[in-house]
Amino acid sequence: MKSVAVFLCIIILTTSCVKAGPTAYGICQAGCAAVVVACYAAGGAVFGTVTAGAGA
Repeated sequence: MKSVAVFLCIIILTTSCVKAGPTAYGICQAGCAAVVVACYAAGGAVFGTVTAGAGA
Protein backbone atom coordinates (compact mmCIF):
# COMPACT_ATOMS: atom_id res chain seq x y z
CA MET A 1 0.00 0.00 0.00
CA LYS A 2 2.86 2.35 0.81
CA SER A 3 4.43 1.82 -2.61
CA VAL A 4 1.14 2.78 -4.27
CA ALA A 5 1.01 6.01 -2.28
CA VAL A 6 4.60 6.84 -3.21
CA PHE A 7 3.88 6.08 -6.86
CA LEU A 8 0.80 8.32 -6.86
CA CYS A 9 2.76 11.14 -5.21
CA ILE A 10 5.46 10.88 -7.87
CA ILE A 11 2.88 10.94 -10.67
CA ILE A 12 1.09 13.94 -9.19
CA LEU A 13 4.34 15.87 -8.69
CA THR A 14 5.70 15.17 -12.18
CA THR A 15 2.63 15.87 -14.27
CA SER A 16 2.27 19.29 -15.79
CA CYS A 17 -0.78 21.43 -16.21
CA VAL A 18 -1.99 21.77 -19.77
CA LYS A 19 -3.32 25.16 -20.75
CA ALA A 20 -4.89 26.10 -24.04
CA GLY A 21 -6.27 29.41 -25.12
CA PRO A 22 -8.83 30.53 -27.67
CA THR A 23 -6.41 30.02 -30.57
CA ALA A 24 -5.82 26.37 -29.73
CA TYR A 25 -9.56 25.85 -29.30
CA GLY A 26 -10.21 27.40 -32.72
CA ILE A 27 -7.59 25.18 -34.35
CA CYS A 28 -9.14 22.13 -32.72
CA GLN A 29 -12.64 23.03 -33.88
CA ALA A 30 -11.46 23.77 -37.44
CA GLY A 31 -9.68 20.42 -37.62
CA CYS A 32 -12.73 18.58 -36.36
CA ALA A 33 -15.00 20.37 -38.82
CA ALA A 34 -12.70 19.48 -41.71
CA VAL A 35 -12.84 15.79 -40.80
CA VAL A 36 -16.63 15.85 -40.38
CA VAL A 37 -17.10 17.54 -43.76
CA ALA A 38 -14.87 14.92 -45.40
CA CYS A 39 -16.82 12.09 -43.78
CA TYR A 40 -20.18 13.49 -44.85
CA ALA A 41 -18.89 14.14 -48.38
CA ALA A 42 -17.68 10.54 -48.61
CA GLY A 43 -21.20 9.46 -47.69
CA GLY A 44 -22.74 11.72 -50.33
CA ALA A 45 -24.20 14.28 -47.94
CA VAL A 46 -23.52 17.97 -47.44
CA PHE A 47 -22.55 19.00 -43.92
CA GLY A 48 -23.40 22.34 -42.37
CA THR A 49 -26.10 23.58 -44.70
CA VAL A 50 -29.68 24.44 -43.90
CA THR A 51 -31.73 24.83 -47.05
CA ALA A 52 -35.16 24.85 -45.40
CA GLY A 53 -36.61 22.87 -48.29
CA ALA A 54 -35.00 24.93 -51.06
CA GLY A 55 -32.55 22.14 -51.85
CA ALA A 56 -35.23 19.49 -52.23
